[in-house]
Amino acid sequence: MEKTSKYRLLRGTFMGNREKRRHEFKAGNVVELTERQFKAFEDSFKPVTDDNLEGIVEKLKQSDKKVQLIYALNGSGKTQLSRRFKEAVQPEPYCNSEEDPKILYYNAYTENLFNWENYLDNGSDKSNLVITSNKLIRQILNTPESQEKIIKNFQRYTSKKLTPCFSEEHEIEDRNGNPKKVFDVTFSFKSDNPLKKEKEEKIKISKGEESNFIWSIFYSLIKEVVEMLEDDKENRDTDQFNDLQYIFIDDPVSSLDDNHLIHLAVDLAELIRSSNFEKTGLKFIISTHNTLFFNVLSNELNSSSKYLLQKNSDDAFKLLPQESDTPFSYHIFLLKEVKKAIEEDNKGKIRKYHFGFMRNILEKTSIFLGYERWQELLPEEFLSEASDDTTNAHVRRLLNVGNHSKPDENESKEIPREVANRLKKIYENFVKSGHTFNEELGLGKCTRLSGEWQCDRIKTDFDRVSLSSKKCA
Repeated sequence: MEKTSKYRLLRGTFMGNREKRRHEFKAGNVVELTERQFKAFEDSFKPVTDDNLEGIVEKLKQSDKKVQLIYALNGSGKTQLSRRFKEAVQPEPYCNSEEDPKILYYNAYTENLFNWENYLDNGSDKSNLVITSNKLIRQILNTPESQEKIIKNFQRYTSKKLTPCFSEEHEIEDRNGNPKKVFDVTFSFKSDNPLKKEKEEKIKISKGEESNFIWSIFYSLIKEVVEMLEDDKENRDTDQFNDLQYIFIDDPVSSLDDNHLIHLAVDLAELIRSSNFEKTGLKFIISTHNTLFFNVLSNELNSSSKYLLQKNSDDAFKLLPQESDTPFSYHIFLLKEVKKAIEEDNKGKIRKYHFGFMRNILEKTSIFLGYERWQELLPEEFLSEASDDTTNAHVRRLLNVGNHSKPDENESKEIPREVANRLKKIYENFVKSGHTFNEELGLGKCTRLSGEWQCDRIKTDFDRVSLSSKKCA
């Protein structure tokens, strides 16, 4: 019997075997094919393996967990993952078909439904935010009550005075002259002065505020849907969400400060907890590059499955379970990546982006410990820029321009041996030196005693502060 492998059907239907019986597979299904069969239909299939996104999608789909949380560096493929997952669950766009939604998802592409219409050609600086209408947009903007919920959510993360105003749905022509239905939104600051209320000017909000507004619309939608699904089917206002299986959210936090980010995470976690998994079977998948958002959700939803999504330099992907209940620490993750590269450097594993990772760690440590410059945590020999050592100059250049987030094609090239050795020296100095708070902060002078850092009396009610070298690093 020929060996078979797993492939995902991208479009249409396919007659194949399942458990020795003929079966009709639909788009999104995983099919067992021989290599000969795949070559005959390769335009319609994608391989499903442990080290590609299709394999990760299948792993997430097979999980019986209500909530799955994914942390990934920017550029690691999390937005691609959200799209592949959507295509596997519902290949045809729900908004353009008669099929009811099986998945609601939010990612960077959600913002494509929103664009600004400027009036500069008419000598005016006023702008409208135009929302392309579809079945989901119409669902959440169809009543004043729904619009009020969006406004309330939006103002929670921005300002209570920054107020959107929605038009009724109407038809316009797109750039190609084709008709499309839209909603217009204008924004203004509400004044407390009654004399100025009639003169409130329309404004164009910032990109960050726009992202918050878009998230507020999506959050209002999923909140309405979750609450609706708690009712028995015969009591629901609509049956269009009866087949909903997943809500996938990718990074709704890119423009929030830490306080509002925590509020958003707590609100989202509360909504997820309110969903009755036994009754609805509704599952949530959330991916993010923000460690604070990830950790708040981890603490609020402590029974969730937690993963790290990694993209290697050869474009292979890994979804690594985080077994510990300890909150994920971005700097620890980066430090482990640098350590792993150093340990495997006999295979030439150190790359340019590892210097960027090390720079990121040094920056965060110097800020926490109160140093003016992250370079103060480097070994002495790297501090002088006047040195004639060309290797050190190369190392400083890599630390200064190294990418902090992701490896690209240029950053994956092999690093000269003498330069790679200097990264090892910087790493070893960092983990062994036991850095303590900057003495100029007035926290007392620290010395190492019996393997621990002991700090003199500081200007508080504490007589002594003990910092282990692990905590200091």
